Amino acid sequence: MFIEHRCPPCPLCGEQTIFTVDTEALAQWQSGRLIQDCFMSWSDEDRETLKSGYCPRCWELAFPEDEEDDWQDEEDLYTAMELLDPESDLFEYERDWYVD
Repeated sequence: MFIEHRCPPCPLCGEQTIFTVDTEALAQWQSGRLIQDCFMSWSDEDRETLKSGYCPRCWELAFPEDEEDDWQDEEDLYTAMELLDPESDLFEYERDWYVD
């Protein structure tokens, strides 16, 4: 069975999205099951809207995607590891595995 479900209002613009959802999937999610397991065929954006209320436009404004990779500063990671214990032989820095 399917019902219309009102998402929480978007924290930024106040817009409220209404989804038609499977009642069984909604009940499973509300009882603690992971949203990605209950709504596997939904996009990440739709699941986020269902969960937090953020509309896709405001999500982009609030959390812009960086074009750079999270591991861009492996030199900084190495420096931080050295500072933790510069005498340690446990951490060897080998750049040959890194691909730009």
